Amino acid sequence: MYYHKIYKTLEQKSVMDDILKAVKGLRLNGTDEEEGGFEIFKRSILEDLRREEIAVLRELKGHHVNTLRHSMMVARDVYYIGKRMGIKADKLQDLMIAAMLHDVGKLDVHEVILDLSDEDEIAIWRSLNPGQEPPSNIGLVIKGITLGDVIKFKSRKSNNPRGYRSDFLVWLRDKGLLSFLKRSVLEYIQHHQTATGSILGEVGVRKEVVDLAVSHHPSYFSKEKRGKLPKECTIMEVADKFNAIIQSGGVRRYFAGKTRTEALDIIAFELRKEFGALRRFSGFGRRALEILVKRELPPSVEREIIPRARGLIKQLEDGAKRRIEEGERMVALIAMTLELCKKFKRILDNKTTGILLSTQGRLKVLLHAR
Repeated sequence: MYYHKIYKTLEQKSVMDDILKAVKGLRLNGTDEEEGGFEIFKRSILEDLRREEIAVLRELKGHHVNTLRHSMMVARDVYYIGKRMGIKADKLQDLMIAAMLHDVGKLDVHEVILDLSDEDEIAIWRSLNPGQEPPSNIGLVIKGITLGDVIKFKSRKSNNPRGYRSDFLVWLRDKGLLSFLKRSVLEYIQHHQTATGSILGEVGVRKEVVDLAVSHHPSYFSKEKRGKLPKECTIMEVADKFNAIIQSGGVRRYFAGKTRTEALDIIAFELRKEFGALRRFSGFGRRALEILVKRELPPSVEREIIPRARGLIKQLEDGAKRRIEEGERMVALIAMTLELCKKFKRILDNKTTGILLSTQGRLKVLLHAR
């Protein structure tokens, strides 16, 4: 195997410093105190990693630095959520390390696929389905095109089509991934969770960490297997999705440029779909997302928003179809509230009450709108 060799000549401190440089510009867009705490967190979590764990992160940095940066954000949110949920120190430590390592399986996903734009995906889909309109859900688009389709499309746009195709195929052959050529891009990307387990197992990462890292997308498993996953994986699932959609600031390309309203619409849809009609969302998941939402809200509106958010979740859990439309309006309302909170974050942090009262007035109007 290949990955068990990647840390044989590792100089731990120099590699850790190199990883720190890669995440140096990564910010929370929060207060000075929050940013300072994040800088301390970055170094402390890397210092807690073992030699083999640092090694695979070095490989991930070289392969796709934005995936490394995303992983750091997820680890930070896992810590934030887990601490407030009372997760025991040793389990929380395993969760944070698993969060840092959860996407190392993307070493098996070619960087061209990781950086493929929505426009390219839609163009490929249109070329295969002339005269038809592509699905509005990008997930359905990449489900309808194969890895081979992407290679053909990208090679035609290169200066050396034959060489481009040859290099791509050699890369896949060396990784043992040629079987994915005729499979959908969605399947190829989803392979990264299994690959994470294979890579971490090869380099000797502890089983407790591997079990958590390979379960960050429970929806990839069968219903029977989902029931056997560690319950704490839901914390990482929420942190991963929340970061990818709301916090990423463009680090994850497929949500770059989305407004917070659009982001909340996306996460509401995915929670209904991927958390199994929100049945998984009843314990840890509900509490985890609530913690993250509350972090985004000033205390003055928290008392009104959170109870209504709970009501929305309950409506969706119960499957009351007639209430779905009302629930989706509530999602948009929460999204607008979050957007306003972000816009006035500096004012709220500085406790400038005059404009704050004006903001609360606008929120009150929104909250009682029908």
